Amino acid sequence: MIIANNLALTRESKNLFTDATFHVPAGAKAVLTGPSGCGKSSLLLAITGILPIHSGSLHVGGIEVSPGTSSQILQKLAYVGQEPQLCCENIRDAILLPFSFRANRHLTPPSPEELTAKLSQLQLPPDILEKKSSETSGGEKQRIAIVRSMLLQKKVFLLDEITSALDEANRNAVASFFCDDPELTFLSVSHSPEWIARCNLVLEMNHTIHVVSNNVSFER
Repeated sequence: MIIANNLALTRESKNLFTDATFHVPAGAKAVLTGPSGCGKSSLLLAITGILPIHSGSLHVGGIEVSPGTSSQILQKLAYVGQEPQLCCENIRDAILLPFSFRANRHLTPPSPEELTAKLSQLQLPPDILEKKSSETSGGEKQRIAIVRSMLLQKKVFLLDEITSALDEANRNAVASFFCDDPELTFLSVSHSPEWIARCNLVLEMNHTIHVVSNNVSFER
């Protein structure tokens, strides 16, 4: 699903890592660990095509990542950063906006009941739909971005510290959604021991990327 070969990444003239080779197969629950500033979040941006790679190659679902393929890559996956941009004044509009895009016109916008059910799955109350985006916390924005991706039927996720701003109940709800569904694939960044323990593929980043633990029993 996500394949890197001899990958090197540079940002602001700083060499983050070199010669990184790894494979995140479909269905894997993968986490990147390592010291702050080593390039974990930058790698997620490189996979989306937003940040250019220095050398080597990246593929997502058989498509090589490049500036010219970023739109195709973003159709295949959802990126949830530490501070998602909701791009609308209120939460309801932020969730429904992507359904107006040409690329998503084959999808049916959610019914009020479906929308409420998805919010509830991530411990979000129905009345948050009327809340202003500017009044939501970082953790709420991340969960709203996840709900939006769920409704867009995304199955591959890039997740950057999505439980760091949550209390225990909300952390468990988010972790259960991602880790208990065999159909979902994700590559995440996290310092949380609980999150790392629930992942079946652990990649340690420090000048390159090493597989620390690999309990993925299948590839598709």
